[in-house]
Amino acid sequence: MAADPIVILQLQRLGDLVLSFPLLLWLARQYPGHPLWLRAEPSFAALIQGIVPPVRLMGPDHDEELCATPARLVVHLGHAAHGARLAGAIPAAERWGLVRQGEALRVFGFWHRYRTSLSHANRHNRFHWAELFALDLISPAGIAATHWDLPRANPVGKVGLFLGASEPSKAPTPVFWAGVVAHLRRLGLTPVLVGGPAEVPLAEAVRQMVRRPVLDVCGVFTVERLAYFGQELSLFITPDTGPMHVAAWTGLRVLNLSVGPVWPWDTGPYQPGHFVLQAARSCRGCWSCTHVCPPCHRPLSPRHVAQLAAAIIAGRRWDVPEGLSLAHTARDEHGLFTLMHLGGHCPAAREAVARYWQAFWLVVGAGEPEPLAQGRAQALWSTAPKLAQSIRRASLHLLRLVAAGVGPVPWQQLSPALRPLASVVAVLLESDDFAPVARRQAVALVERHLTFLAG
Repeated sequence: MAADPIVILQLQRLGDLVLSFPLLLWLARQYPGHPLWLRAEPSFAALIQGIVPPVRLMGPDHDEELCATPARLVVHLGHAAHGARLAGAIPAAERWGLVRQGEALRVFGFWHRYRTSLSHANRHNRFHWAELFALDLISPAGIAATHWDLPRANPVGKVGLFLGASEPSKAPTPVFWAGVVAHLRRLGLTPVLVGGPAEVPLAEAVRQMVRRPVLDVCGVFTVERLAYFGQELSLFITPDTGPMHVAAWTGLRVLNLSVGPVWPWDTGPYQPGHFVLQAARSCRGCWSCTHVCPPCHRPLSPRHVAQLAAAIIAGRRWDVPEGLSLAHTARDEHGLFTLMHLGGHCPAAREAVARYWQAFWLVVGAGEPEPLAQGRAQALWSTAPKLAQSIRRASLHLLRLVAAGVGPVPWQQLSPALRPLASVVAVLLESDDFAPVARRQAVALVERHLTFLAG
């Protein structure tokens, strides 16, 4: 008799689908013998044929079968209403993620609640979404046991430029790309314009601005064929896009221009060995930008991007100009995703806050020893004592709000440095309908944080 399947519901965009691939690998190891079923939107499922790990791809026409088949577990990785309904309708021994049960919406799993809490509160997040999809089921040790090959170091000097993104604010302008083309040529490199059908008008605009013909493959390749074409490239320069994740997954070295309302700790190229360039601005990592022209675009110049590309291909060090910050994707001491700072401004206080919260969640959610959070709290007090004191005062205020039981926690009104905790508390309470047991859990969570931050 066949084992019950494991059902993964990922009804978001291409990038989210590709970031689900590591989870598929880990689940196959954790639950040998259980077939993996991946329910995705047909338009995106069609794009990943040929690069997805062994899995049964399913679309809307399979929903009736899903709801009639007992599953070992169901994991809903998105926020789509239909996905939540489906997660609640499938007969399953376990459910994780956002689930609709009758009229109630609930989030099951500590790490899924944490991921849900990041909406408009990801400024200090230090966990990649590929791992947040998994941590309720796969231990950090299990994640750390995975070996990822470094991307190919291809010396041919052909550089792919992916022109677009799902939102205009996440992609540089055609004027910028035309400048990159010109500077790459001056450095002896060969630029190639890359994109899907949506990028065809952008490519035409770029071609009109450059003085010589430029190779343009926009609208030509499927995602699978793009993965094969990537074998010919030395580097793939791209904003935060689905094709960026495809490139990283298939071993093509990526230079991620992290602009707009994105945060590379959330959704940067996941595998080790890639590069992330972003503006050294205090607003980076925002969830949504209120500016017509996002200020994080301005410090990135075509000349700097081309120079960095040439340095990466040649294996040379690059002196990071003022106003920029460069990082390299790697793994930390726990085997989890990290961004190694390679140059540029890195605010010490902000980094100390983020490292403390990372340690706190590892202690609370992954069972790491308490000295990890205690040590990071001491480092925060040493680096930014006034900020640590401010967080402690705001934490006492949060504790009073939660203990009073007067309704939802106004987490967005609290200090940005405390929002990682306040937003989790808000999700915890709402997901459990503000039940007394949920409020006691929230109080205990805040009190535990205060023991670490006692000073």
